[in-house]
Order: sequence, then C-alpha cells, then structure tokens
Amino acid sequence: MSAALALVDASGPDALSMRRLGAQLGVDPMAIYYHVPDKKAGLVVLIIEAIMAEVDLNAGEAGAPPHERLCQLAGAFRSALLAHGNAAELLVGRNLETPSELRPIEKMLAALLDSGLAPLQALWAVNAVSDYVIGAATMQLRMQRAVAEGKPTVTQASRLPAEEFPALRHVLAVAGVSRFDAQFEFGLEALVSGLLTSTERES
Repeated sequence: MSAALALVDASGPDALSMRRLGAQLGVDPMAIYYHVPDKKAGLVVLIIEAIMAEVDLNAGEAGAPPHERLCQLAGAFRSALLAHGNAAELLVGRNLETPSELRPIEKMLAALLDSGLAPLQALWAVNAVSDYVIGAATMQLRMQRAVAEGKPTVTQASRLPAEEFPALRHVLAVAGVSRFDAQFEFGLEALVSGLLTSTERES
C-alpha cells in the first residue's frame, strides 16, 4: 500500500480517502474496495503495516544481551516512524493487531522475557517502550514541522517569573537547540534500565 503511505506522508492523515487515493493511482475509487473492503479503516491498517514492515528486525540480534536488543529494536522502530513524518501519527493511541503490525513488538517482547521478566511484567514493559518510542517520534516530527513553518517551539525563559520558575529558567537558558537523538537515547536508556531492574519483583 505504498500509494496510500505516500499520500499520507505528503499531506497528512486527514488527506486519506478513497477518492484521493484513486486519483493518485489513476483508478476508480470503487476499485479499491475490492482490495480494502472496510474503507478508510482498512487503509489505515495497511499503512501501519507498511511502516512496521520497515522496522529492522535484525537490529536486536538474538545473541546480544536483552538490554542491548531492546534498545536496538526501539531505535529501529523510531527510525521507521521518523521516515514517515505525517503517517507516524496514525499509531498514536492505536492497538496493533495484525501479524505485520506486531512483528517488531514480538521481537521486543522476546528480549524482555529473556531478561527474566514475568509474562505480565514483559507485557507492561513492551507497552511502555512502544508508547515511549511513538510519543518521542511524533513529538519530534511535530516540532520539526513547527520549525519549518517558523513557529516557536521553545518557551522563552525571560517570559517566566524568576521567583516562581527558577528551575525552568535555568534549564531553558542552557537548553539551546533540540537534540532529538541524544534526548531519545537518554530517555530510552533510563526507561529500559528501570524496567529490567524489575526482574526480581513478583508479577
């Protein structure tokens, strides 16, 4: 479903429709129903499957430590999302259900189970990591779009009362340009390290 993915990449999720997809493909929109019977919802599933198919499943080698495997797979997941700026937002708040959607999740879950987490803990952990990756990627993409449109993306420290916001003023004064990669890796390392310390907790 590369045409639908390209359409959303270029114009955003709101642009997705059978009519516009048909026009892009040069076919009658009704012809698409033979391939996607449940209309727009079916197109969304196909787009998400296409994105998830781009996640490098070799990123987390089976012989590597679980911590390393999980971080590498999370990074590969993020890379696939960042490659599709507008389409990535389709994953926000959505349950992944099809085999194509779930293959990267299966790999991350296997790493968590290999770390010694109980099944329920591993499920919670993979949800936490997935939510972090999707949230970080979509926030980055939104900020990058805002910058491209000339919109402010950082709170001006000078606008905050010094007596009420000393910590924020101090941090914003040194923050400078957003360092998306470093920020993602810092958060991911903290999250994964924290999750894997729970191997001795009861489920």
